[in-house]
Amino acid sequence: MPAFLKEAGFSEATSTQNSAIDAASLFTRNLYREYLHRNASENEQANVAKCASVAVNHGALLFVIFLPMSYGVNLQLLGGVLLLQTFPAIVFGSEGQSEAKQRRCGHCDQHAAKISPP
Repeated sequence: MPAFLKEAGFSEATSTQNSAIDAASLFTRNLYREYLHRNASENEQANVAKCASVAVNHGALLFVIFLPMSYGVNLQLLGGVLLLQTFPAIVFGSEGQSEAKQRRCGHCDQHAAKISPP
């Protein structure tokens, strides 16, 4: 096997493992610690994150083995569509729009107060 194929496979495995660790960390901090076990120690959180990482990796492996390839392609396309739709909202945010609406409404209220009789 050529060396570049080995390196590509290793980098893909590393990327998948990093994603699993990220998902496990999100689960541990945002769900387990907040809702399931509020007084969890750092050691217990680390153990839960390790178990969650293994579960995510096994889920990904089962997905690759048992589901048709078209599902993977469709999910990849769906992820791209969702990213294209949510990226502008994340970058530009909705706060600027609501502030502009508030300013406009306040401006209209001032004019309405001047126009309406006392």
